[in-house]
Amino acid sequence: MIKALVFDLDDTLYDNTNYWLGAFKDISFYLEKEYGVEKNETYSILFKIFNENKSMYSHLFDDLITELNITPPSKDNLIKEMVKIFHSHKPELELYDDTLLTLNELKKEYKLGIITNGKYPTQMNKIRLLGLEKYFEVIICPEYINRKPKSQSYFEMLGKLGFSNKEVIYVGDNPLVDFIGAKEAGLITIRIMKGPFKDMVVSSELDAEFKINNLKEIIILLKSV
Repeated sequence: MIKALVFDLDDTLYDNTNYWLGAFKDISFYLEKEYGVEKNETYSILFKIFNENKSMYSHLFDDLITELNITPPSKDNLIKEMVKIFHSHKPELELYDDTLLTLNELKKEYKLGIITNGKYPTQMNKIRLLGLEKYFEVIICPEYINRKPKSQSYFEMLGKLGFSNKEVIYVGDNPLVDFIGAKEAGLITIRIMKGPFKDMVVSSELDAEFKINNLKEIIILLKSV
């Protein structure tokens, strides 16, 4: 019997693209001020790199510096500054249309949790801006060495919820990180086909057991799990 559902945050409960695009604007203004680079050019390059590589790409700012052909006194310090600007961005975020409807319905019968990669202050800021904090009993932002796809955060969630693995469902969007650790921990997995990874085809080892097109379908699926 299912007793709890655990969700990823970015691109599972809301469209995370707006966060990235807003942060790109902040970085573009900064580089124009400090290095005289036209902000629209910077933004276009950032968008192109992001669109080609998606959110998991770790060399975004390295590639940006190369394409802009700028020579800062310290490349590492400039990258650190851009990362700082990215994480301090104050976004305007919007939930998917059916997020609150689904969470309100689920909360009547189940405990709810979140496991989200990313810096704790950044992710909690998003959760508060989206008005989600009140829906979740447990929120875990694992340390870098224990982030998804590693399984530690899923086992931690089970311990904090107090349920066995077969009593908990995990819902995410990214098959490269969301379901490997969840399966290792024995959770039931659901993949929502939204966000930048919606068209990604992966092996059954990486994919979830169930797939949905929107969050409302969870309520229907629960009747058969």
